[in-house]
Amino acid sequence: MPDILEPERLIKEVSVSKFCETADVPFREVTDPVPLMAKPFGNMVESPDILFNLGHVLSGLQLGRTMQVVDFGAGTCWLSRCLNQLGCATVSVDPSASALEIGRRLMKEHPPIGGCIKEPVFLLYDGHKIDLADGSVDRVICFDSFHHVPNQAEVLAEFFRILKPCGIAAFSEPGRHHSRTEQAQHEMRTWGVLENDIILEDIRDKAFKVGFSDMKIKLALSPHVARPYQRHMISAGRNPIKKLGCMMLSFLTTLKTFRLLLGSADTRSIFMLHKGRFVPDTRLSHVASGGGPQAGAARDLQHTIKTDRIDYTARPGEEITINTKITNTGSVIWLHDNIIDYAVVKLGVHLCDGNMKMLNFDFLRNTFSGDVAPGCEAGNTFSFSIDKPGQYKLMLDLVSERIMWFEASGSKPVCLNITIA
Repeated sequence: MPDILEPERLIKEVSVSKFCETADVPFREVTDPVPLMAKPFGNMVESPDILFNLGHVLSGLQLGRTMQVVDFGAGTCWLSRCLNQLGCATVSVDPSASALEIGRRLMKEHPPIGGCIKEPVFLLYDGHKIDLADGSVDRVICFDSFHHVPNQAEVLAEFFRILKPCGIAAFSEPGRHHSRTEQAQHEMRTWGVLENDIILEDIRDKAFKVGFSDMKIKLALSPHVARPYQRHMISAGRNPIKKLGCMMLSFLTTLKTFRLLLGSADTRSIFMLHKGRFVPDTRLSHVASGGGPQAGAARDLQHTIKTDRIDYTARPGEEITINTKITNTGSVIWLHDNIIDYAVVKLGVHLCDGNMKMLNFDFLRNTFSGDVAPGCEAGNTFSFSIDKPGQYKLMLDLVSERIMWFEASGSKPVCLNITIA
């Protein structure tokens, strides 16, 4: 039996560029890419684990529609396709040109239902530099790819660099003894692929050193673990000795389950790294909070609007300028710009007659000059004119485009009196 091949030995003996070349070999020799393109439903054996782990990662990512997501180690880009189906814009990053070519084919032949919100990007990776601008992406996801990385600190620094403030990098990787498994040893000996152990405390130290501020982990049993339904607490009746025995049995069962839960981190590492304190923005304001979308939005989308005065007089066709000061009293950042205008917050104005009969629901919308964080105030000045003499009312509210008006979440619009004479 050959000696155990340690990943540290491979890292010392093989260059990063050589690892990148090696990563292309298995994909270059693929004759039928269909099973790879069909992931996560390409294999009955793998699907339960992939879907189980993917659910935890997506939850930890705190995704919102239109977010720019880097799928690092994307391979054949099956996960990138899933992210596009969720309404995200993706950059698929991988050292294998052959794998990315299969990914392009996947997106072309099997596009997401409804199409992509933005044209997917496929980026060949040299093992060192991710060819993206500083602070240009919302999220990074590594799904069974980071344990192939020989230069972890350098890659984590790249993740930190390309992430926006409040950005998150999420990982689903094997555990701390992965390199000792038979499959990992076979992969390293046969293909020269690095199958590294994932040591959370080491990754945490490296991540914090490059600037990440927080690390969160998910504790999750394997989808293949099942515990028997315990009926002993029901059948104990009034017998005190039986009750004591049932309590002890219940405690031992709970303890065993808890040990299994803690031990799960040794075989599967699911964790998130945060760049700064996480503050959600309006792309996440519609997420349900125990009572459906409106329940979450009622907490998130709140404002107060102040104007110089409430009564204005002008001649027909004369321009009226209104200055407002608007405070974000909710819990999410108001975006001022985004793909397809999604979740962009604007000042919205309804025009009514003197008796509050709606004349023009979308009379005017005006953008902010920048994002507005919770607790902050921003000015918003707009001008308009009305040709016909009469008494009018302007209702000032905010709208998060394609999500909802703030009035629907409990914020009170401001009513202005307009006299045209």
